[in-house]
Amino acid sequence: MTRLTDGEALPPDRWSHRTVEGMFQWIEGKLAEHPEVLRVRFDPELGYPKDGYCDITSMMADEEMGFELKSVLPP
Repeated sequence: MTRLTDGEALPPDRWSHRTVEGMFQWIEGKLAEHPEVLRVRFDPELGYPKDGYCDITSMMADEEMGFELKSVLPP
């Protein structure tokens, strides 16, 4: 797993794994926090979230989070 902001490889103890359903739950949870920015792109054929970015508040440092899903197989 690689951090997108700087390309640094993260050790396994810093990995976060989610299912596609789990990603939808994560998005819903972030929406409930009323973020300043929540941007998600969805796969046009299968509808899963392909990638996204969330910034709860621009006044706080280092709470931003992004994700990218790759190699998702159809159900």
